[in-house]
Amino acid sequence: DLDPSTAITLTENGLSTGEFTASMITRIQSYELDAASYLVTTNVLDVTLGSVVTVNYQDTSLPIVTKTSSVHVRGSITIGAGSDTDVQLLRVTVVDADLAGSVSQISTTISASNGLLPVQDLILTESAIPSETYTGLLQVRDTVAEAQQIAGALVLRENERLTVTYQDTIPPAALSQEALSPVPRFVLPTPDDGTEFETAVDCRFQVYLRAADTAADSNGIVGATVSIRPTRYRAGNSQFVDGIIPGMSLSAEPPTAFYEAALSWRPFSNQEGITFTSCFDTIEAHELVVGANSERCFLLKVKKCVKCVTAGDTMKTLASSVGSDWLMLWSANPHIKDPDTLPEGDEVSTALKYQVADGESLASIAVRFSTTVKGLLTLNIDLDLEDAVTPGSLLCVLPDNGVFDLCPSPPPSSTWEKIEEQYIPPDYLDNPYNWEYIEYDLLGRPVKQSNPDYPQLPSQVVGEQPGYSLV
Repeated sequence: DLDPSTAITLTENGLSTGEFTASMITRIQSYELDAASYLVTTNVLDVTLGSVVTVNYQDTSLPIVTKTSSVHVRGSITIGAGSDTDVQLLRVTVVDADLAGSVSQISTTISASNGLLPVQDLILTESAIPSETYTGLLQVRDTVAEAQQIAGALVLRENERLTVTYQDTIPPAALSQEALSPVPRFVLPTPDDGTEFETAVDCRFQVYLRAADTAADSNGIVGATVSIRPTRYRAGNSQFVDGIIPGMSLSAEPPTAFYEAALSWRPFSNQEGITFTSCFDTIEAHELVVGANSERCFLLKVKKCVKCVTAGDTMKTLASSVGSDWLMLWSANPHIKDPDTLPEGDEVSTALKYQVADGESLASIAVRFSTTVKGLLTLNIDLDLEDAVTPGSLLCVLPDNGVFDLCPSPPPSSTWEKIEEQYIPPDYLDNPYNWEYIEYDLLGRPVKQSNPDYPQLPSQVVGEQPGYSLV
């Protein structure tokens, strides 16, 4: 209709075959075309949808040969995930321009290669009036029992092939489209399962986790994305609980076909000395597939007797927080030159580390370091009063240095004690204010005699020893 005089030149296929062919580009007006098709200027036929194309060939010895054909568009099928907010829903779309405005619904069938359920019928509805696009939603469930309770539902596992079939009527043809279900998995640089990490109280810990759809076929479900979620954790050897370690976070990135998230943590003081197990899994963000277990668990040990410096920390504030003297704490950190200027983020020792020996208990260790069992439990929050310390285990201790600064009190001395049994203070010879005299025999033993003039100065030494004259 648009260009009835278009000439076509055909070329013989091979030598003396009598078979001649030519190809042309057909551009359907008022139909979505790519920009490149408009750049072609030769062997182009501009037509309209539903029009009739006539090809005439003048045989040299026979009448004109005529062939006619109507212009139609072959329908196309897309298998995709639901919208971003849809969960466990597949969206099937058929575009058939020949049906625009003529029918409101079309029928398709859908099946999965696992064969768990029979082929399902799916009715697609015209998305607008009139429209050439027809869509329908199919529910996906985790088990066959769940799927059987819903008309038309499927069970879809990883790396399985979905097939949608549509019967195009103009011209009649059976169309089918296949798509491979996603296989979400951890990829590098995600640490291996069982990887161990060490950190400390108030230290910033961060590791990157990455996931991708590792399906072998690029012809996947349109819009399928992957994500990472925390599954469970535990402290020490306790029971696992759902969720993520308190204080830990996983960055909330939008799901994509190639997903990366930062796992961050800054341990609290009440987590010191505990080894946590934290587990994560990869999922298809719309929960379309029942996947194999791709969970990875990491061990995160919070070191004892150590913390990271935060803003405003000094040796005095750190010592106060653990009930110790700042000089004692400073002596445990020989690398720190200025106790009032601590670089933020650096690790500092908050106690001395002591390895338990055979036969020791919290009580005996408390006596050894002149502290209390309560003081040890305060520094070792991973322990309980009922816990028995094991040989080789590590304890944080802070001796009470005030105890070591006190000289032992001298036992009382009185006149009823025998002179030779009485206590001789170490500063006796430097102090004339004594109630007894002392001399030494040939063997160096002290010989004491009472001072009858006590508490007065011994009269016989006045004026005889330097510095003790009454003048």
